[in-house]
Amino acid sequence: MILGHIEKRRALLKTLSPVFIWSGANINKKEYVYFPNRRKVIIPDLFKLYGFLEKRRILQEYVKYLDNPDSGDLLAFLRRQGVQDTEIKNFALYEVDAGDAVVDHKSRKGIYLFIKGADGMPYIPGSSLKGAIRTALLAYFLNGLPEAVRENCTKEVWNGFRNVGRRNIENITKSLDKCAEKLEGDIFNKLELYKERPRDAVNDLMRGLSVSDSGPLPKDCMVLCKKTDMSVKGRMKAINLFRECIKPGLDIEFELAMDLSIAKKAGLSFELIGKALEYFSKTYEECFSSAFPSNEQFANINMPGGRILYLGGGAGFVSKTAAYPLMGRKEGLRYVSSLLNDFSNASHSHGKDMEIGASPHMIKCAVYQGKYWHMGKCGFKILV
Repeated sequence: MILGHIEKRRALLKTLSPVFIWSGANINKKEYVYFPNRRKVIIPDLFKLYGFLEKRRILQEYVKYLDNPDSGDLLAFLRRQGVQDTEIKNFALYEVDAGDAVVDHKSRKGIYLFIKGADGMPYIPGSSLKGAIRTALLAYFLNGLPEAVRENCTKEVWNGFRNVGRRNIENITKSLDKCAEKLEGDIFNKLELYKERPRDAVNDLMRGLSVSDSGPLPKDCMVLCKKTDMSVKGRMKAINLFRECIKPGLDIEFELAMDLSIAKKAGLSFELIGKALEYFSKTYEECFSSAFPSNEQFANINMPGGRILYLGGGAGFVSKTAAYPLMGRKEGLRYVSSLLNDFSNASHSHGKDMEIGASPHMIKCAVYQGKYWHMGKCGFKILV
């Protein structure tokens, strides 16, 4: 639908795997109640919990419980204090499916919480979706540059890394940030609205695209997932970190609006966005995920006619950057391996990534219903 200089479209996002968008908050293992027989986790309203404990005159016992690392989980503490399971609803904020995450007391860890609105309902911010679209467009535009220009960009990126010295993480970060800012500025700052400062954000072509937040999502769409990494040999490594995630198979609608006066000047269109997402997904597969075991090891949900994008936290380094689209598989592998080797702990052995044939040499996964899923994988369609 076109209204004046604004073209509006609806968009459909389908979660093809667990998706996590962090609220910035987390709770520790003594701040939630786990019912093993129901496979449910109760997330309490902490203010109501403290009020309940104070009313029952056991708040000081709770403080002692928190200070004792060997005092068991919250459900065991409440039962020791004579609190009935049916009373927990008095301070429950909501409950979430424990999924495959919480197995026994020893494996129980803190939970990183999904973003929620003022109404307490989970949602996906439009900024997260727009960020994924921006990354795809960056990759697509880089691929469209003349070969000589791409080679020069590659040299600049390498120089930004090499000129500061190994293991000087602060200087490497500053240098790479400056290089990335210049590269993205060359790609996106096309509007010439502020000619005195061409790098200013007012010149960014993405100003022509608005993406709404999703509507509130039902709380029963969430499940706890343990962070899991898979090696190129198919070995799984579970990380002691739980996340509230949206379950696979959920359809989520957004509204897109494009300012045609800006889009025309910048060469931006909804059709171009679709092509960019398709290209980025293809590059992701060819340059990275194809090095890992066959997708037959992973659960799979299809979205006919949809483009693939990777959304949210835990989706992995490659899903957020354009190193491989710029450099290609061979040079990109060499660059990412060198970069991660300098940025990460030596025990991660990224210096061997060239030999392994993938960098990073682990792909990010989640476990749900006993199956492995590529973290953050979504299907995306722009509708009429």
